[in-house]
Amino acid sequence: MDSKAIRVADRARVAELTAQIHNLEKQRGPHQKRLDAYKYPILTLPTEITSEIFMQYLPPYPACPPLAGPSSPTCLTHVCRRWREIALATPQCWRAIPLVLPASRNEQVVPVWLARSRLLPLSIQMESGDHDGAWLTAATLRALLQCQNRWEHVKLALADSELGRIEGSMPLLRELSLKMYNFARNKRPVSNAVDFPRLRTLLLNKLIYVGDWLPWTQLTCLTLEI
Repeated sequence: MDSKAIRVADRARVAELTAQIHNLEKQRGPHQKRLDAYKYPILTLPTEITSEIFMQYLPPYPACPPLAGPSSPTCLTHVCRRWREIALATPQCWRAIPLVLPASRNEQVVPVWLARSRLLPLSIQMESGDHDGAWLTAATLRALLQCQNRWEHVKLALADSELGRIEGSMPLLRELSLKMYNFARNKRPVSNAVDFPRLRTLLLNKLIYVGDWLPWTQLTCLTLEI
């Protein structure tokens, strides 16, 4: 077959395939329209109910969820646009903030979760472990201290030089756990000016120069770890 005949055959075949495509698109139209109109039952629930389901999916407050994966509010934002909108509009999903390693990761995540939690009381918890170094960058600690009026359940690891920044009023604080690292045994007792009117549970780890700045008489549970 010469080249001219080949071109004629190709054009005919292209026209035939184009007609088939057009016919298939016409057949597909009603089915696609029906699919587009379908609403998954879970997406028909009122926003308030979906929000409550989200809160039940997370660990009960004040336990902190993981940053990602199962039982994390971040996971809920990856399912679909509507779920993302509901999760971001539900501050209860973001009020329990886990502190993880490396510390630089907290610097990225903590300000976002603080903003999403709006004005709710906060639970701020380090992951369990024997790590004896920095959990917080200066920027992360600064962001947390800017919201200290919302602290309710707090577990922090601080360097010796950072302890002096725990001061001022924390009207909602009920539970405080402080773990120290890089501490000096000959350090003078701390004399921070603090106001913890609701503090009842206190755990101190390696804090051997406490002084009288903590409200000892109002505590109902005290744990000292040397």
